[in-house]
Amino acid sequence: MGVCDLKWQMRSEIAWQTKSNVLTIAQTPSLAAAVAKADAGEPLITVETVQFRNQQVAMHRSWENVRYQYRNGLYDEAEFASHKKVWAVIMNGKPARLSFWCERRQTYSPEYRAELEGMLEGLDCDE
Repeated sequence: MGVCDLKWQMRSEIAWQTKSNVLTIAQTPSLAAAVAKADAGEPLITVETVQFRNQQVAMHRSWENVRYQYRNGLYDEAEFASHKKVWAVIMNGKPARLSFWCERRQTYSPEYRAELEGMLEGLDCDE
């Protein structure tokens, strides 16, 4: 297997992960409701909190992987910039997502933390 084949395989896997994350929300009404409530600033019941937090973990691990693959040449600058625009739209203006990030940020690589935090508006992780 050549380098091009490995790059294609990795990009295909990342695309599948992204699609899977989106479809899971779309096809799971209770998860979609939990994410919508969290994004609207509404309080979550225990099961919704678990769903929302697990979805956030999956999302950030996927994004961390995209950043790692960019750093290793899988994405060019323009492609990675497009990913970052999506991250900012998903995170900014959503206190529940920012709060989760503050709670869990230390579990992610320093490079990913710096990349993400450089685009987050109103982030205040009292450290």
